[in-house]
Amino acid sequence: MPANSPFEDIERIVDEMQRRLDETSVGGQSVGNQPSLDVVEYDEEFVVTVDLPGFEAEDVSVELVGRTLAVEAEQTHDETVEEDDGRFIRQERSRSTSTQQVEFPARVHEAGAIASMHNGVLTVTVPKTDPDQGGTRVEIE
Repeated sequence: MPANSPFEDIERIVDEMQRRLDETSVGGQSVGNQPSLDVVEYDEEFVVTVDLPGFEAEDVSVELVGRTLAVEAEQTHDETVEEDDGRFIRQERSRSTSTQQVEFPARVHEAGAIASMHNGVLTVTVPKTDPDQGGTRVEIE
């Protein structure tokens, strides 16, 4: 059996990387990115930190339903380049979304949750408790 050329291996790797990139991007739209997050459990609360670089607080939705925290960030980018006579040379629009969910290992007090966002980092603090209530939307300060 002949040995593979190292160039064939490199070409195969590049093709696989391109295929994976194509699966996560459709028509200039980033699909289903999961931002990095940390969850720390303290005696009285959970603190969730989510990295959302490039997003502003108004781009982010935080919802707490039962023991599940859902974070979704979405933004649209518009870029227009024009010539002097006002005719479009290029016009690009793209949309990026990031979603992440975490289920807490204990019951939480939904109405007591608070969220803040600074420099692209979202921090959500959720107190522990055991009320059985419906979902609550968490406003970002």
